[in-house]
Amino acid sequence: MAHLQVLVLLANQRLALGSSQPRLLRRFLQEYVTWVDLAALARQPDLDPMLALLTLPVQKEPDLGPCAQRILALRPDLIEQIVPILSERFQGLSPSQLMATLAISKDFWRHTRAFQEILAEGRQEGVELGRQEGRKLG
Repeated sequence: MAHLQVLVLLANQRLALGSSQPRLLRRFLQEYVTWVDLAALARQPDLDPMLALLTLPVQKEPDLGPCAQRILALRPDLIEQIVPILSERFQGLSPSQLMATLAISKDFWRHTRAFQEILAEGRQEGVELGRQEGRKLG
């Protein structure tokens, strides 16, 4: 077990496993498991962008935009990871509403894979609508 290390990410507060754990399990949990409380981590100022990225799913809604903006200011390349997290949190928002919420410019967003996929889907729908319209007129 000398090379085993377990990292447990928790949304908030430490997992309560009870006090009647077998001695070997208690020792394992103390020596080989690192517990990370993401809510507590989110409250720390000036987090590394990668650590801040981990906290996005547990951020309070008003803090999501500013947190994402801080991450992007330091690491614009993380947009590909941020967009799916925020899309999940703001399921009712369209991509343009999400961009407005996060104050992300179209130019910044335009180069992401998510935007390219949405653009390709829109183009395909346009082609299909054009074909249907052509059939009606033909």
